[in-house]
Amino acid sequence: MGVPSRKKITQYEHAPVGSGNTRKIVLGYARWEEYNDIGKVVHLKRSDGFEVWYGYDENGNQTYYRNNRGDESWTDYDDWGNAIHSLSNNGYESWTRYDDHSQAIHHKDNAGRESRYDRNSRGWIVIKP
Repeated sequence: MGVPSRKKITQYEHAPVGSGNTRKIVLGYARWEEYNDIGKVVHLKRSDGFEVWYGYDENGNQTYYRNNRGDESWTDYDDWGNAIHSLSNNGYESWTRYDDHSQAIHHKDNAGRESRYDRNSRGWIVIKP
């Protein structure tokens, strides 16, 4: 017996080219987005009052997140675009290391959790008994 699914209907209404704004109607609320010059969302506002602001580095990686509920986070990237450090205003902090193929090999956080990933020649994570 399966779990009943809810059909999600999304309608798009695009603003004129170059205006940088799009309005979307999703499950009964309106959503407005403002984009930067490379097409990344920098400000999102919903009709229920929720708002989010995003910041990006010169490579287009999301480096900053803030919403109007007080959540805020920052992310640092290496030269290959891998997220190597994240910090949140709630005190959570994490670090990730990657191999030469940009595959995550080690992750740890300030709560003491730590994971190491072994990979096979195809880059798949190997689970050892």
